[in-house]
Amino acid sequence: MQRPLYFIIGGVALGFGVIRWAYVHFALNKAEVINCLGFLLLLASAMLLYYQIKSGLAFERRRATTDFIYGPVIATLLPLEKDLRGLTGQRTMIFEQGTVVGFSEHPDFSRLERVVIDVLNFYERMAISLRSAALDEHMLYDDRGAVLISFHDWAKPLIEDFRKRYGPRFYANVSALVVQWRRRYDKAAGRHKRHEMRSIDSAALPKRDLFS
Repeated sequence: MQRPLYFIIGGVALGFGVIRWAYVHFALNKAEVINCLGFLLLLASAMLLYYQIKSGLAFERRRATTDFIYGPVIATLLPLEKDLRGLTGQRTMIFEQGTVVGFSEHPDFSRLERVVIDVLNFYERMAISLRSAALDEHMLYDDRGAVLISFHDWAKPLIEDFRKRYGPRFYANVSALVVQWRRRYDKAAGRHKRHEMRSIDSAALPKRDLFS
């Protein structure tokens, strides 16, 4: 709230400056100055009210997201992920390519498919809530971002099979969310990689010309 408040104060100060300039150069009378000041204060009040409402909505969204993480995520999603790890032999929900048994080769395919569908359904509803701005995306990205991206990549053959059978909108919201989060993840990974390379380069001997 501090930044909008500084913006409003700066705007009011600028408005006073403009009114004073107009008073000097255009010889405004007292009534005109009072009207200008009244409009300026009304505009500042409207902006302050807007930012207060926006800040309140953001707080409620963060609180709803906290309830979502400590509620449905822990009570519903984590047990499903535990079942999925047990079926696939995974220690974590980060599925590395070539290390997990494929769907068609799995000895208990029907049970695996049911668990994967339950997880996908959970993430699809979460994605719908995010696209409706009911939940805070930054908090959920920090909590579930890497896991969702990895899981979606692994489950992609099953998702594509569902789309062939039931239509292209099957799990469309979670796939769109993964595309968005993958860009964010790759951007952050690129910054980390550049920082790592700079750290390695700074620890090496300084570069010297052969004749220096």
